[in-house]
Amino acid sequence: MDRRVAVVMEDDPDQARLLVTALERAGFRVAAARTGQRARELVARHRPELVTVDLGLPDIDGLEVCRQVRQLSDCYLLVASARVDEASRLASLEAGADDVVTKPISLRELQVRVAAVLRRPARIHRPGRPQARSTRPGSAGPDRRRTARIDATSRRVLVGEDEVVLTSTELAMLARLVGRAGAVCTREELQALTYASDGLGPTNVVSVHVSNLRAKLRRIGLGETISTVRGVGYRLDQSADVRVLLES
Repeated sequence: MDRRVAVVMEDDPDQARLLVTALERAGFRVAAARTGQRARELVARHRPELVTVDLGLPDIDGLEVCRQVRQLSDCYLLVASARVDEASRLASLEAGADDVVTKPISLRELQVRVAAVLRRPARIHRPGRPQARSTRPGSAGPDRRRTARIDATSRRVLVGEDEVVLTSTELAMLARLVGRAGAVCTREELQALTYASDGLGPTNVVSVHVSNLRAKLRRIGLGETISTVRGVGYRLDQSADVRVLLES
């Protein structure tokens, strides 16, 4: 898999050239498409590291394209849209986007946003790993709690054979919560991990990402692990029968 490929979905030639230029300067090989159908083919073929989606594609609604990309890939997903209302931005995040940039896009802003998105894994806080309990005869025996393992490289959370794939933002938030397990992470603290500087309030952006994260964790029986601390933020609760470990 070539992790330095980007796919651009944009039907406006001028915007497409801008996106391609910015991504090439960031070190990507870029494949561009003017329709959602063609873009899905490129994502399936190249398994890119980063994908940009225009919400106004001529054949398929951009939000539906985002959802389909998320089924194919755990890539960084950047939505570029002329829609400036909050509802559209929140819908993009709910559909799996890592960030939203409003058209018309400046080359400088685009370069900064791409760089910020690509830095996210490096911002993950990795606490020291707990020592595994010994299973030798005479020892206290293995830990019988269910263990959820977060693979920071593949951005997966695994419980036994079950797994879910997270976006980079979801992973950054979960990693922060794990690093502060039992303590409260404020909304502002989690907001800083989203790199969203497009006018959305921290409550809305963080709530959307936490909601998506909870929905994914629910698939592997961890939906109630993250609790809301009203008016403050969120807390990861490591109960008696489950623990969450972050692995590099």
